[in-house]
Amino acid sequence: MTRPIPHPDNLPKDFAAIADVMLSASAYAETAARFAEIGDAAAVAFAVRSASACLLTAAELTDRIRPAPRPRRESAA
Repeated sequence: MTRPIPHPDNLPKDFAAIADVMLSASAYAETAARFAEIGDAAAVAFAVRSASACLLTAAELTDRIRPAPRPRRESAA
C-alpha cells in the first residue's frame, strides 16, 4: 500500500493539530491521575478514555506527516 506524499503546505497544520491533541491527551492524563488519587472510578475511566481517544487521533495524524518510504536499492547477490 502506498501512502500519498503530504503536500508541504499541509504539514504546519498537521503538526499544529498533533500538538493540540497531544496537549489535550496530557491534560486528560493529569486529570485521570488526580481522580485516581481521590478514588473517583467513574471520572478516572472517563479521563483515561478521553486521553486514549486523543492518542489515537494523534497516531492517525502522524500518517499524514510521515514521509513516503524510499525505494529500496536492489542488493547485488
